[in-house]
Amino acid sequence: MDYVDIIRNRKSCKDFSNKQVDSTIIDRVVQAGNLAPIGMGNPQNFHITVVSTPQVLDMIDLKASELFKVPNSHPLYGATTLIIISVYEINDRNKMTYGCTAGCIAENMLLSAVNEGIASVCMTGIIRAINSNEDILSELNLPNGFTPVFSVALGIPTETVTEPRMIENNIISRNDI
Repeated sequence: MDYVDIIRNRKSCKDFSNKQVDSTIIDRVVQAGNLAPIGMGNPQNFHITVVSTPQVLDMIDLKASELFKVPNSHPLYGATTLIIISVYEINDRNKMTYGCTAGCIAENMLLSAVNEGIASVCMTGIIRAINSNEDILSELNLPNGFTPVFSVALGIPTETVTEPRMIENNIISRNDI
């Protein structure tokens, strides 16, 4: 698959099966995240946590459904893996750069997932649920000073999507100066 095809085939999955993604695929997806450009040139300010333990995923799913005030929902959509991107000592001076870098890391992983033939979805609301619950933060065993800012859910889709997105040019407004 060429690069444009990968981009066209990247879609957000909101219905994962309960099948686990092979760990070698997860490793390649995480490696793609490691290839992202790092703002401020300090990769040690970023940390990736791969969560595939069902009990921890269930804790996150439950806390998110409570936070979103939608009882019995499943905000993780049944994903069997959640990759969390955390940053070190986020503050007003670095939050824009760190946020952009986390987005680049996530997008590399999302595109890699397409290339690997698995489904994915970018999840930011889940981060609010994680950061508001000390039990979940404790389970993540993050290095001191790190805060989750972005996440990507991975899994096997319940349905195979075969049609790539065909989006007209310029759906995002633009002006040239």
